[in-house]
Amino acid sequence: MGRQVSIDIITQLPNGDWALTLVEQGPWSDEDCNARLAALSERLWGCFEAITLGLLANKYPASLGAKVIIRLHCYGTRKPACTALFDRFACEAASEFKERLSHGADQFVNDIMFSYSQKSLSA
Repeated sequence: MGRQVSIDIITQLPNGDWALTLVEQGPWSDEDCNARLAALSERLWGCFEAITLGLLANKYPASLGAKVIIRLHCYGTRKPACTALFDRFACEAASEFKERLSHGADQFVNDIMFSYSQKSLSA
């Protein structure tokens, strides 16, 4: 795994699922928007790899065989850009997860789900 994994919160939910939460805070200037989106994409894919390569299960054995939710909470970021990035990531990651399963890859988790929220920063 070549990515640095930066996950803000890892928690087991009351129903037994696991949530990996990434928090992204703005505001983003016009000049740094593309760089921030690229960094966010790296964080999301690092999170996905931590799940699919078994790093999560290695550190948190109770997550083995569970459903995992990758959550992205954005505050004061560029909503259209972040929404598009997350939607694209979720679609590609879900497809890759299914592809890995169809080829008999090790299954460290039962399923991967995705959740996104966008809120304004309070003054």
